[in-house]
Amino acid sequence: MRTPDRTLALALALCALAAPAAAQYKWVAPNGAITYSDQPPPPGMTGGALGPAGVALPDEGGIPVALRDASSKYPVVLYTAADCTPCQEARTHLSKRGVPYAEKSISTSKDVEAFKRVGFTENSFPAITVGREKLIGFEAEGWNRLLDAAGYPKTSVLPASWRPPAAQPLAAPKPA
Repeated sequence: MRTPDRTLALALALCALAAPAAAQYKWVAPNGAITYSDQPPPPGMTGGALGPAGVALPDEGGIPVALRDASSKYPVVLYTAADCTPCQEARTHLSKRGVPYAEKSISTSKDVEAFKRVGFTENSFPAITVGREKLIGFEAEGWNRLLDAAGYPKTSVLPASWRPPAAQPLAAPKPA
């Protein structure tokens, strides 16, 4: 049998736990005012989504949860070379489908060595990795099968403002 004090304490504890669930976002205004809301922060504000314990979640650039799940389990990396028409077709395909990807450019002998260490045996571009799976050359149907198997949506759900990060060399440059 519960005593009234224990019941009241339990009720207060449950209310305290439920209260932070209403605030899903936190942001700081230019004047330093902190706001908690169930709406995303307005443009120009510093802040973002809060996790279940009121801890700020990393900024995912507005990527929907289902797409974020696929991209965290099976990240897409596009390997390209300069002046490569099929590479541009591959970029366009990934963008139209709404697949977030990192692009690695292969232009030096160190990049080629790093490309082989990734597991590619021939220098043919574009190439793609989706998680651990690899494909060389652009062929939309083959790429779509690989992306479908990884759980990527068939049509874009990315925000219209999303852009892939700039291509980076595969081999990290040596510090000066």
